[in-house]
Order: sequence, then structure tokens, then C-alpha cells
Amino acid sequence: MSDEGTVNEMTKEPDVRSPEVHTAAVSFTGPAGQRFLRVSQFAQGLVYSPTAFLFLAAAVVMLGYSVVAFVDTVTATSGPEFPVTMVTLINDLLLVLIIMEVLATVLSYLREQAFTLLPFLFIAAISATRRILAVGAAMSVEQLEPEEFRQSVIDLGVNAGLIVALTLALFLLSRTRVRLWRESDAVETTPPTSGD
Repeated sequence: MSDEGTVNEMTKEPDVRSPEVHTAAVSFTGPAGQRFLRVSQFAQGLVYSPTAFLFLAAAVVMLGYSVVAFVDTVTATSGPEFPVTMVTLINDLLLVLIIMEVLATVLSYLREQAFTLLPFLFIAAISATRRILAVGAAMSVEQLEPEEFRQSVIDLGVNAGLIVALTLALFLLSRTRVRLWRESDAVETTPPTSGD
């Protein structure tokens, strides 16, 4: 009996109620932990709020600069250089969109206290588009050496592939969100059974 008792004690599973086993799960459940979480969220709000304001100010300044630079360039250059000037304007406007997407991400965090993946996919797609426009504009106005031309073509191909991959990721993410929304809606609208 003593041997069996020793074996049972050795093979006995640890007590799941032991605080040493689940310290990470219960570290913020007490009053002190909840107070710390509230203070942390308040401090994050103090940091994120002026950050959002600065992003908005940067977007407005960049938008104004883009328009002024476009007008000045158009009035100072000849007709053949107008397409390059237009590409530069589009590139600057895409930068404004990137800033606004980051601003939307910060505002989403302030509202929901959580980040989402969707804005970062948009930012990556816009960044890849800006790079394609920049490389394309450089290739159209400059006489590139063979090695530089090859590097530019590789750059265009990589960014184009990145845009395709991001488009696929956005499509799959949107389908997943729609499916989850339909499932949750179906659960909410399911009538109770007679046994309930």
C-alpha cells in the first residue's frame, strides 16, 4: 500500500487552483491589478490623443504642401514634364492617405482599446503603390544603366507581387469577417427550443 501511495503521489496532477500554476492568468484580477489596468489605459489615452492630433496636423500640412508644390511645378515647367509632375502629386496624396490610415488606427484604439489588422494591410498596399509610382517616374525621365534598369524592374515586380498578396489577404479577411458576422447573427436570431 505504501508503494502504491507513493506512485499515486508521484503521478498526481498538479492542483490547478494553485496560484503558482496560473499566476499569469490571475495577475490582474485583484483590486491592485484592476487599478493598474485603469491607470495604464488612462496613460495610453494621454499619449494616443496628442499623437492622433499630430497625425491629423501632419496630414493637413502634407496635403497643403502637395497642392502648392504641384501648382508651382506646373507653372514653372513645360508641357512634356507635366506627367511626371502629376505622378509626384499622386505620390504625395498617397502619403497623405497613409497618414490618415495611421490616424484611423489610433482613433480605433482609443474607441475600442484594440488594434485591427485591416488598416495595416491598407498602409502596406498604399506604400507599395507609392514605390511603383516613384520607380516608374524615375524610369520615364532618366536614362538608366542596364544594371539600374534591371534593379528597377525587379523593384517593380516585387512591389506588384506584394500588392497582389495584400489584395488576397484583404479579400480573405473580408470574407472571414462576413462569415463571422453571419454566424453571430444566426446565433442571435435562433429561436429557443421548447425544452428551454
